[in-house]
Amino acid sequence: MQTKLQCIPCFFQQVLQAGSLLNVSPEKTKSLMDSVGSRFSSHPPEHCPLKIARFIQARLVELTGDRDPYREIKDQSNELAMQEFDLIKDWVNVSVDPLLTSVKLACAGTIIDYGIARQIDPKKEISDILQEEDQSIARESPHLFACDAFRKKTGRSPHPSVYWG
Repeated sequence: MQTKLQCIPCFFQQVLQAGSLLNVSPEKTKSLMDSVGSRFSSHPPEHCPLKIARFIQARLVELTGDRDPYREIKDQSNELAMQEFDLIKDWVNVSVDPLLTSVKLACAGTIIDYGIARQIDPKKEISDILQEEDQSIARESPHLFACDAFRKKTGRSPHPSVYWG
């Protein structure tokens, strides 16, 4: 993956949002933006954007003095997710294809990003993402979203009687 020009404003937006979310002072946030800007001059476009993201995260750890500055928001996210566990379990169990629904829900969990939005309605986010996933999966070629191959490798039937213990 290469760093495209379109990535650059997103990195600055990420710094602004993370600074706000983590209560970093405007002065320290500006300093981080300056550091990120300087970093681009030595970051060739053929390099992965993950290097810049890691740089930003490492600097946030330095600025906050916290090895896990997102701990509180992650704990809150886990608490919100657990409040929806029964609903999610029901979605899987009544699904025509529980394995595929489980995969989509796993994808949904990785897409929800507090760096983009501070207030999240998990039920709405998950529902919206599941709808988007259906559309995306329909457009993907089978080798990019290979649920059937995954199913064969795991030995999972598309219709198990119970997915949850």
